[in-house]
Amino acid sequence: MTLAKCIAEGMKFLRAGAYDQSLEIFRTRDPEEHWFLSYGTATALFKKHTSQDSMDLGNIEEVLGLYNIAINQEPNMADTYLMAGLAYMKKVSLQFAARHSHHQLLDSLHQAESNLIKAAELNSHYEVEEDLKVIKKRREELEGAFN
Repeated sequence: MTLAKCIAEGMKFLRAGAYDQSLEIFRTRDPEEHWFLSYGTATALFKKHTSQDSMDLGNIEEVLGLYNIAINQEPNMADTYLMAGLAYMKKVSLQFAARHSHHQLLDSLHQAESNLIKAAELNSHYEVEEDLKVIKKRREELEGAFN
């Protein structure tokens, strides 16, 4: 399957909510071959696990690793930053449930915030203000609890 066909088919299934089929297609190629393969794979994994309430720290690290590949290859794609920001927000929830240190939580909050701000800089139509308010509130709660 050509790269273009792989991306088109994978995205068709992703948009339809057929995450397993999307992953099956995207995973026929190396995600580092093209930024859209890593983006598509990460997004399918993220949506699959969040829709099934099966996300764990291992899954979220895989998702974030793939988004970082996509960002490194195509640093001007707002969607990738937006999805990475949302994934970091999910990571905070998972870390909190696993009782990770406040330093780890603050680092993930910072990563979420940075990615969401970058997404909004690249695409002014993204409305990330509410997410940024949540991040600010969580940061203040953590800093207050540990100071």
